Amino acid sequence: NLNTSENRERIIGYDDTTTTTTTTNSEYSGSCGENATWSFDETTGTLTISGTGDMYNYDSFTDTPYNQFSFGKIKIAVIEDGITSIGSNAFDGCTCLEKVTIPDSVTYIGEYAFYDCVPLTEVTIPNGVTYIGKSAFAECKNLSKVTIPNSVTTIYDSTFSGCIVLREVTISDSVTSIGKYAFGDCSLSEVTIPDSVTSIGDMAFGYIYDREIGSYVKGENFIIRGYTGSAAETYATENGFTFVILGDTTTTTNSEYSGSCGDNATWSLDTTTGTLTISGTGDMYDYDNIHFSTDELSSPWHKVIHDISDIKSIVVEEGITSIGKTAFLDLDLVESVQLPSTLKSIGEDAFRCWGSCENIFKTITIPESVTYIGDCALGYYDFSYSDENGDLQYGTDMYELTIKGYAGSAAETYATENGFTFVTLDNTDTTTSTSADTTTTNDDTTTTTTSNGDTDTTTTTASDGSAGTGDKGIIPILLIASLTGAVVITINKKNK
Repeated sequence: NLNTSENRERIIGYDDTTTTTTTTNSEYSGSCGENATWSFDETTGTLTISGTGDMYNYDSFTDTPYNQFSFGKIKIAVIEDGITSIGSNAFDGCTCLEKVTIPDSVTYIGEYAFYDCVPLTEVTIPNGVTYIGKSAFAECKNLSKVTIPNSVTTIYDSTFSGCIVLREVTISDSVTSIGKYAFGDCSLSEVTIPDSVTSIGDMAFGYIYDREIGSYVKGENFIIRGYTGSAAETYATENGFTFVILGDTTTTTNSEYSGSCGDNATWSLDTTTGTLTISGTGDMYDYDNIHFSTDELSSPWHKVIHDISDIKSIVVEEGITSIGKTAFLDLDLVESVQLPSTLKSIGEDAFRCWGSCENIFKTITIPESVTYIGDCALGYYDFSYSDENGDLQYGTDMYELTIKGYAGSAAETYATENGFTFVTLDNTDTTTSTSADTTTTNDDTTTTTTSNGDTDTTTTTASDGSAGTGDKGIIPILLIASLTGAVVITINKKNK
């Protein structure tokens, strides 16, 4: 594995020289370039790089003048306008770095510059950047989306390898070469490669690092989109991946967007609308989905979607009696869910997601027929973070969710036991579709269970103008999740 600290190959900057400095002014500031300085605010955890020109390149994160703050203290990196390069290993090992600001003046990002910055979820690479070095963002395990600017011509070896939740990458048509392992061990299910690319290195896409055997293995159902006769097509063919010709709706394999998901239940995905529909009668199968992975135990729609954004809504039709365990795991962009009056159970982890789940539905209506809701079926997400020693840990927490259901139902019990907002529906309510902006037109009662067991109840006025028992309306309750209150878990086969 090229990403281990024992096997790193160092590439130095423009002038092929490496300069190391030590702090001379104080413990919290000093020089990091001929005309560049650094300062650290311990109160906010912010490291600021100021001045003009290039930062120095460093052989290791232990050589940076601010390395005493790398583990557990540097949370924000602000690189001010005027700085033109980010040195090799400049932020390597900043295992608590959550946010970085890169100005338009930067044209060069050195090797291993942000290596192993685990909490970093997003980064904006300015259009003026022409060089992104080897392993520059490798092992950024929470980085989920990357856009390569149109000023970059080469993506070097292992640049984004080990970014295990990286699901979306945009490669501009200025890129001509992609190095080996460039996107190895990522969660990409597909990639579009422009015609400008003439060279793609070994295992650049579609391979996962198997830590048990210590080598890369081919991923399943990976799709490459590109042009006929291109390097993309050659790479897909040589590695046995599905190749989709851009501008052509026909693929080289017979992947179907429908099939069985129960003894008498079927599924279908409308790729135009992003609607996943479960039809038929009886129970859905239980699944053993794992975050960012597909295998023979995964639900069938996870095996064929190109990206989680392909599924925007879920419709479970009348006749279905159960939703299987982990059935809709990781579908973080589902905006609405419709459940039938025949539904009796929702399996554990059925709608569990990864990250903050900012775009997932925040309201769901549970039919009165449901008598069982499994652990963490609704309102839970998993995440990773670095502890004070810089070791990767995993946790689980809750996001803001309003559950609508009937008094005395399994829905009310689940909401109460888990601390979610609960809206009591009138027996005349028949709507079971849910979304982030759903409103009810009958007399509803909102019950919020607090951490100390107290409840607040608010009744709204009916839409027909008849009097309700209060005039406050439904007050949205925000459940604020904190890492300090999160439950630390260990992920083996399946998160729970």
